[in-house]
Amino acid sequence: MADAGTFNAAAETLHITQGALSKAIKELEASLGIALFERSNRGVRLTAQGHRLVIHARHIGESVRRAKDDLHETEDGGRVIATIGVTPVVSIMREISDAIIAFRRHNPKTRLRVLEMRPSQMMQELRDGTLDFAVSSQMPINSRPDECVLLRQIPTLVTCHKAHKLRGADSVRDLLDEEWVAQDSMDDVTSPFYRMFTELGLPFPQRVTECTASVTAHLLAVHTDSIMLLSGASFTHQTILQSLVPIRVRETLPSRDLVLIARNRHVFAAPVLRLYETFRKTLSSPERSSTL
Repeated sequence: MADAGTFNAAAETLHITQGALSKAIKELEASLGIALFERSNRGVRLTAQGHRLVIHARHIGESVRRAKDDLHETEDGGRVIATIGVTPVVSIMREISDAIIAFRRHNPKTRLRVLEMRPSQMMQELRDGTLDFAVSSQMPINSRPDECVLLRQIPTLVTCHKAHKLRGADSVRDLLDEEWVAQDSMDDVTSPFYRMFTELGLPFPQRVTECTASVTAHLLAVHTDSIMLLSGASFTHQTILQSLVPIRVRETLPSRDLVLIARNRHVFAAPVLRLYETFRKTLSSPERSSTL
């Protein structure tokens, strides 16, 4: 019902009658002692408890899938699917491709999916069980201590295009009247943008474009006079090196946490656990090259 949207569509998906589905849901609600749906003349929708049950059900379904993968795994791991998430900051790091190449060398038939997403979306995908694990450039809020491994910290830089009139500025305060590009929501208290202005005790700029599309954000910084925050890891990437420069401000800027996140390592199939350990080992090392 949560996925199909209506009782009728859900019944068709399950190949049962709508009456049988309604009866099954009422019996489930009775056994749990809570209402899973709000019913009105306009239809039905999940209650808060219903939404929570859906999350648990998806976790169970994902655990069952992983158990089947693990039990039917051949020696070369051919049947296992590993799905990981990375943030845009992480996706351009050389160590990510190094870890994948190292894993592929010994697990050539494991199906591997690497998905790029913003940190907030990543946490939802982990909660839903869509991702096995993730590598984020922000420490998540309200995570369990056993879910996150802090690998290292990455410096944050204020950047602009090479011909910008203020590329020689020495303070963030000098840049407040400029156009800015923020790659996360300005309300995201964990984002480098929010943290920088808050921790420095400065007001937010008046002209800010929120752009979660990393390529578009980069183009805006290159082709306009917009200021943008980037990670130090970005400046090991040739595209960034050729188009943007760091502004050497005197303030100490909040660094980014490189974090490995997994909610259920204990149910990982063997190849997924090997992939997790490969990422942990490869990404824990300090960045091998920097032009800064």
